[in-house]
Amino acid sequence: VVKKTETPKARRAKGEKPGTKKEATVTATYSFNPGERSGQDIVKALLHEYKVTDDDAPHDDESNEPVRVALNKHYRASLISKDNAIERAVEQLIKRDPDGNKPIVVLIDGDPGLEKAMDRVLTNNNLQERVDVKILDIVHACEYIWEAGTAIYGEKNPERREWVRDKLLDILNGKVGYVMGA
Repeated sequence: VVKKTETPKARRAKGEKPGTKKEATVTATYSFNPGERSGQDIVKALLHEYKVTDDDAPHDDESNEPVRVALNKHYRASLISKDNAIERAVEQLIKRDPDGNKPIVVLIDGDPGLEKAMDRVLTNNNLQERVDVKILDIVHACEYIWEAGTAIYGEKNPERREWVRDKLLDILNGKVGYVMGA
């Protein structure tokens, strides 16, 4: 029996990376001044629609107010395990707020294993009670919305951006089922 070997592709597809895929868990710790944001504010940030002023700080186009920014960001990636990555982030969190005065806001993607690891590490460090809110990250959903917009309008059609904006606003306004059905 002769095994047929696959002929390597001449080019990788858009977004395809070379080599074996490995999953990294990326964490970020930072502080911010709390304040309410509308769906419009969030979509503006996702679509990079803030103007940058002379001081290189993003400002809202309409009000010219500075946009809330993350302070003292600390990023880390780990290939070891989800628990390991989250444990390192918790260490950073404790260093940043040793007295435990600040509430914790958890922003997480939709991976159930990641959420379970987060809960496990926070419980092991007696921090579960300090979690003010868990927020499901919209960035992954945003990628699918862009793909759908491209399928409908093509990559270069300006209507695509407006369609994506409308769908993101619908999601942020609680119309997830409507967007999924459409």
